[in-house]
Amino acid sequence: MTTTTDSVAAHLGEPPKLGYLPAWDGLRALAVVAVMLFHFDIPGFRGGLLGVDVFFVISGFLITYLLLGEVVKHGHIEYRRFIGRRFTRLYPAVLATIVGTWVVCLLARGAAAPGRDQSLAGLTYTMNWFDLAEPGVATYFAHLWSLGVEQQFYLTWPLILMVLLVRRPTPQQLLRRCLALVAIVIAARAAYVVAGFAWRPAGWNPAAPDPFLYGAISDRRNQVVDWAYFALWFRVDGIFLGAAAAIWAAGGGTMKRWMSTTLTICCSVAVVVAIAMAEPRTESLFLLWIPLAGIATAGLLAASWGARSSPWSRCLSIPPLKLIGQWSYSIYLVHIPVWVLLGQKISNQRLRALASIVITIAVSGVLHTALEKPANRALRRRLKLG
Repeated sequence: MTTTTDSVAAHLGEPPKLGYLPAWDGLRALAVVAVMLFHFDIPGFRGGLLGVDVFFVISGFLITYLLLGEVVKHGHIEYRRFIGRRFTRLYPAVLATIVGTWVVCLLARGAAAPGRDQSLAGLTYTMNWFDLAEPGVATYFAHLWSLGVEQQFYLTWPLILMVLLVRRPTPQQLLRRCLALVAIVIAARAAYVVAGFAWRPAGWNPAAPDPFLYGAISDRRNQVVDWAYFALWFRVDGIFLGAAAAIWAAGGGTMKRWMSTTLTICCSVAVVVAIAMAEPRTESLFLLWIPLAGIATAGLLAASWGARSSPWSRCLSIPPLKLIGQWSYSIYLVHIPVWVLLGQKISNQRLRALASIVITIAVSGVLHTALEKPANRALRRRLKLG
């Protein structure tokens, strides 16, 4: 895949080296903890599912920044190499999680097996579509829907980016095009949700609701919520927001210290409020809290990029948060299988949650250290992906 990018290179120049950003590992840590506490039914974390949107934004930034650097440096995107590197980075841990869950279920007396269909959906990064086709069926691997969204995005984003680079836009023009995609996704999802929640069947009388018709309304709302939450085209606004922040950074984006501090405070408050106020499967989740969490996270990335030595960056760079952030991918993969398995053995919910947290952290550390990193390095060498 090639394209002429002389003007793009002239405007962007060589993007600053991405390097290691410890504060972003801290942000990943907070996001995965929020998701984990939400899934473990910890009071006060009903909005913890928004941690997934934080991950979407970070992924959008990192992938887009690397792709822009490749376009500027080489004049094209090596699609096979890009997909190959995503595969070696992410797939070994997914495979190990699914196989390991099956092994534990077969060895544990009385444990229910995951099922072939949801295992296949997890292995093929199609869990989001499986959740839509078979609502409520997936148990051990239901959370892999977000990896499906990301992988499906990775397959298409290089192609979309090359289209956005047609006519050699300036960084400002490219940023506006990306923000237009964000607006389109948010508007489309909002219109779909509003129309779905407003739908009423023929013959509906609110003064004397018919139970059968009320059931039809409930079924329609559940269908709308599922599609708004799992469908690729309704969930990429966060990834596009991260991409927009990356375009800004690659174009030489900087900000003064006071601007970074102000933006950090405002965006941090916005994320906390969103997590505290959001409720799953509600209209407001899609109309307000998901967009707010995505926009605020993009603001945090821009603020930390513009002032890497800010107090906020230093707070997020403390060793415990950095370590959890580095393990965050493994933690995300493991925590639901652990929670489901322990639910078959422990009836006390507090004890189950505590045991799930401890076991998840322990298993994730082993998975990250012994498999995730070594397998990535070995496969890159074997496949000559650099």
